[in-house]
Amino acid sequence: MQSLEHLLKKMNKTKKEKIYRLALSLSISLFILSLCTKFVLCGLTTIENGKVQDIFSQKVALEKELSRLSYVDSTLSTISYIEDKAHSLGFTNMDSRLNSLDPKAPIQMAALSR
Repeated sequence: MQSLEHLLKKMNKTKKEKIYRLALSLSISLFILSLCTKFVLCGLTTIENGKVQDIFSQKVALEKELSRLSYVDSTLSTISYIEDKAHSLGFTNMDSRLNSLDPKAPIQMAALSR
């Protein structure tokens, strides 16, 4: 009887040892898997941060270009610039007045008055 009890105890120990070994190997495998996943995700995040920084620098450059173009537009749309450009193209100042031919017409036409 005692040998049978001893044998059962020994079998229980070996089963427990197998369960512990299985749990340990599973834990180690999960740890290694999570560590590798963390490295991969950190690498991907670093790449994405680099792209974000590039896009941000492009945004800053585009904002500078937009403000420069806005300044150029404001200088080109002044009346004095338009008049100077018209004179350089051969236009002359109008001395006569314009009269509307038919003020009630849907399309307004003008003619020089004499």
